[in-house]
Amino acid sequence: MASEAQKRATAKWDKENMKVFSCKIRKEKAEELRIYAEKQELTINKFAILAMEYCKNNNILLNTGK
Repeated sequence: MASEAQKRATAKWDKENMKVFSCKIRKEKAEELRIYAEKQELTINKFAILAMEYCKNNNILLNTGK
């Protein structure tokens, strides 16, 4: 169990170094993606980060219809 000082230090570090990304997604699609991520032993957060980085690093354009 983390001490109160550790919790404060973590919260301070997170505030200075992290950003929360959120999006709306239909419940059914969210469940499909959660299951897919779990099959790869990934959290949905890690899965999303890896997917976004993969697209960026491989210049995969998702808005090709625009």
